[in-house]
Amino acid sequence: MKRILTTLSSFGLITTIGASVVACKNDNSTLLSKKVENTDSNKEKEKAEKEKQKATLKQQIKVLKEAENKAESILKQIQEGNEKIKNASEEEKKKIQEHLDNLTRQKGNVERDLETTKITIKELETRLKALE
Repeated sequence: MKRILTTLSSFGLITTIGASVVACKNDNSTLLSKKVENTDSNKEKEKAEKEKQKATLKQQIKVLKEAENKAESILKQIQEGNEKIKNASEEEKKKIQEHLDNLTRQKGNVERDLETTKITIKELETRLKALE
């Protein structure tokens, strides 16, 4: 008798509690539904994570595009300043020249930053398309 109880207990069909024996129902349907729930919740978590990554990438792209516009604006100001200086009087040339000198010093950095920004935007857009 003990052997039978031990064998049934090892398969999870019964549980022994002290001197009494309790029969256990082997319900595979509940096990399957729990597995399905786990995979569904994992899929939902993955989907939420992807949405979060998409939102982050979109925000980064937006910030970089604003920086790109600002850099292009600075380069445009330098170009306009060079054109104005040609047609300006001596007094105006001095005022414009001081401002233009500051912008010209920054021109190299701005151009490098602009190129880096464009490359980064392309990379982020590629990553965003891969997520979608």
